[in-house]
Amino acid sequence: MRATYALEATYSRSEKDFWELKAFYFENQDSFTTENVLSKTKQFINEQTSLSGRAVVRDAQSKAQKTQIQEDLSVGKKSKVRGTPTCFAFRSDKYITDIVGRQSYSIFKNVLGL
Repeated sequence: MRATYALEATYSRSEKDFWELKAFYFENQDSFTTENVLSKTKQFINEQTSLSGRAVVRDAQSKAQKTQIQEDLSVGKKSKVRGTPTCFAFRSDKYITDIVGRQSYSIFKNVLGL
C-alpha cells in the first residue's frame, strides 16, 4: 500500500508525474520491497520530475490521501473487481462483460464488435 499512497500523493500534485511514477513502478516492480519503495520513489521523483520527493513521501507516510484510496477500494469492491487491470466493456450503453488482466487488442476488438 505504500506505493499506492505515493501514487496518490503524486497525482494530487501532477497527473503527468503520476503516470511517470506508475510506469517506473511497473518497469522496476521486481526491485521493490516494502522497505525500499518509498526511498526509491523519493529518488525517482527528485531526479525525474519537478516535484519534491520529500513532500510526496511525507504524504505517503502520513496517508494524506487515505480518503481517495478508500473510495477507490470501495468502488472496486462494489463493482466486483477481481484483478487488475479490469475493464468494463459496454456497447450501445449496454454492459457486455468485464475483461480482467493483460489482454491483447484482439480481445477488446472482438468483445466490442469492432
